[in-house]
Amino acid sequence: MPPSAPAAVTIRAQLRQADIDGLGHMNNLAYLLLMQEARSTLLDLVRTEEARYVVVRMEADYRREVRYADREVLVSARVAEVGRTSVTLEQELTLLDGTPAALGRVVLVAWSRSQRGARPIGADERAALLGRGTLTS
Repeated sequence: MPPSAPAAVTIRAQLRQADIDGLGHMNNLAYLLLMQEARSTLLDLVRTEEARYVVVRMEADYRREVRYADREVLVSARVAEVGRTSVTLEQELTLLDGTPAALGRVVLVAWSRSQRGARPIGADERAALLGRGTLTS
């Protein structure tokens, strides 16, 4: 059986007028919000009542301006690494022609709702993140 790819998603996002700043391009915060949408979509694939995560680090490299005339962008998120209590995602925001507009890297910590702190990532959860299984609620 061929090795599985880590969990990944790509969403298509429409730009809103509110995403555009006074310089006529997408505001830096809007990039992060669109990356959050892709990240949430990815985590919905593996999230259960106990499998929750919190962001502890975000990085973004802005490569090209996005203008309102671009209308839509593609935003991807993929699992890059799974540690004992953390998950690292790599993200990309591209124009529809494939031109990279921003690259992102996010570190999430697995969160225990009951203990209000970090928790170890379980075997089934790890397998789902790495594309080797699915979680059930």
